[in-house]
Amino acid sequence: MNQFANESFVRRNLPLFTAVVSIAVTPKVILDPINVPKLIALVILGLVLLAVLMPHFYNYFREFKLLTITVSLLFMDLIAIVLFSDNFSAQQIYGTFGRNTGLLFYLSLGIFMLISAFVSDFKTINKLLVFLILTGTVSAIYGILQYNGIDPAGFVGLYNPTIGFLGNPDFFSAFQGLALIACISRIFSPKNSTLVRVIMATGSALMIFSLYLAGAKQGFLVGLIGIGSLVFFISWRKNQTVGKGILISSLAALLLLLLGLINKGPLAAFIYKSSLEARGYYWEAAWRMSTEHPLFGVGLDNFMYWYRRSRSLEATNWNPGVDTNAAHNVFLDYSSNGGFAFLIINLFLCIIVASAIISRLKARSKQDINFYVLCSIWIAFQAQSMISINQIGLAIWGWVIGGLIVGYSKNVKPDLSNSQIIGGSLKKNADRSSTSLVPAATVLRLVVAIIVGILICTPLWTSAYGYRIALESGKVDIIQNAAYLKPLDLVRMVQSARILNDNQFESQALEISEAAVKSFPDSYIAWKNLGACSGLTPEREAEVRKQLNRLDPLNPEHKLD
Repeated sequence: MNQFANESFVRRNLPLFTAVVSIAVTPKVILDPINVPKLIALVILGLVLLAVLMPHFYNYFREFKLLTITVSLLFMDLIAIVLFSDNFSAQQIYGTFGRNTGLLFYLSLGIFMLISAFVSDFKTINKLLVFLILTGTVSAIYGILQYNGIDPAGFVGLYNPTIGFLGNPDFFSAFQGLALIACISRIFSPKNSTLVRVIMATGSALMIFSLYLAGAKQGFLVGLIGIGSLVFFISWRKNQTVGKGILISSLAALLLLLLGLINKGPLAAFIYKSSLEARGYYWEAAWRMSTEHPLFGVGLDNFMYWYRRSRSLEATNWNPGVDTNAAHNVFLDYSSNGGFAFLIINLFLCIIVASAIISRLKARSKQDINFYVLCSIWIAFQAQSMISINQIGLAIWGWVIGGLIVGYSKNVKPDLSNSQIIGGSLKKNADRSSTSLVPAATVLRLVVAIIVGILICTPLWTSAYGYRIALESGKVDIIQNAAYLKPLDLVRMVQSARILNDNQFESQALEISEAAVKSFPDSYIAWKNLGACSGLTPEREAEVRKQLNRLDPLNPEHKLD
């Protein structure tokens, strides 16, 4: 009975937790109000779900051996990467500023994926899609308000103000594309009333309009890929000949899309832009990092320390001043940051999900339409991952949906009739879900999980909060002390030094800059910042030039300004 009650708790809260992670923000509280709160929510809520189902893991393992073993290998490899990579630091655990995709990020995603598989059923899948639609609609409305200068949170986009809760128009656009797939599917579902269809049509219109305002083509491509996949799935079940025709047409369209990404073919004018040219250089550098560090990569979230050393002469000549902290391709991030073992494990997780999809396509009985929608969103998410960066609020949906797909293939028998599916969950599952009283032992584990999560995340929060308070104070000693808050952060140290140096507190700026190059010796930015400080001896200036040449060997000139 306890297992049924615990499963009921997780099924009720998994969709909510996923949405919370996606939209968690703390405006005007800390320096990075987008990624830090998302990571904290991801860690704490992941531990909560893990604590609830932990006593029943052996039962789940018998059903999900392959997935559980693969995720366990992922966890072990992550620990090895952090311990044995060239640049061990707390930054690998929490991730770099503006990304926070370090050890805690991947561990928590693995937990969410496992838990999603364990409790997957019709009702949970439907509820997750509802939350995705609601989150997408709220995000669309917020993005539209931002575009019109109405933003009580005060977020500022680098390219345009339409960033929603994700901090970047590309991330915002990609998420809206995923939500659009779920929303449009409800318009054409025969199970829905006219009123529901009108509401879904309105939500879809808002999402499309917000995509237009964001100006990022990524979201439209994500939506088109997902909707195209959904059409294929539905057609395949009705008539495999028609389905094969759609599949061939889709593959041809995909080929044109790929050609467009490299500025070739009829779609090049629509798809290609300078950022894609930059991506080509990033991908090239990422592959070089991968081949030169095949076992453990360069370290989690350490891409920025190696980009200048790994880029080609062509990339250097294109724009010698460009820095980036990600490969702009999630799979190349895996291989460059974690080595080929990390890439292979993540690819195998994708293969497990894809195999679950194929097994259901081979089944003769019809599947619930929501399962097809889920598969379409997962495919669109993976396509988006080929040209984008891991972002916490976006990645959580892909990993949870992947887990639900695997769980569906195990938990739901393929011989269910369509009438049984439309009616909702199986009676057995419904009876289990009705047990809502959480056992006392579970409550105790919940409390412990929350406390552990808070303890893990407290250093990240206090350093981010303390630095914002220091900047607002305007006091030299407070800013100087905030630069050394643990875990040490390169961006915080460099920014503190620049602020002090610009305000004629040169000795304090020099002290922080020296500490930065000591803590982050492979950072071009840290050495460049030290070179800009006053009071350097000739010997120290020579050392700075030497380090700049080491970290950016193809750049002919390094000015100390």
